[in-house]
Amino acid sequence: MDDARLVCFGDDSDRQLGEGPDDASGAGPVEVALAAAPTEVGGGLIHGFARTADGAVHCWGTDGHAQVDGSDRDTPAAIGGLLGAARALTVGGEHNCVVVRGEVWCWGRNHEDQLGTGGGDRSEPARVSGILP
Repeated sequence: MDDARLVCFGDDSDRQLGEGPDDASGAGPVEVALAAAPTEVGGGLIHGFARTADGAVHCWGTDGHAQVDGSDRDTPAAIGGLLGAARALTVGGEHNCVVVRGEVWCWGRNHEDQLGTGGGDRSEPARVSGILP
């Protein structure tokens, strides 16, 4: 799968296509620039999310509740703060979770404690405690 790539299409009013600031609403497909081949992707209400073959995690879109990385992103931004390569991901409407070394890490909107971390919204991944293997 040497030529694996990610393409998106549809509404880009909240930067969800991840291809830059030119608001290509209704256009597509457009290629999302990632440093490595995508292995898993997801989309929230106003953001996109990808895990690449090297286990890196990238987010883009509008950051209404810290689900990207604390800033609106026209193109994918690498998510830091993870203690290893991500092995799986899931995306909620305004939050994200990944599995790293058998632990679940989440960030984004937390108004109903959907992150499992207590407290408010989180712009950086936080480990979820109390999950048994």
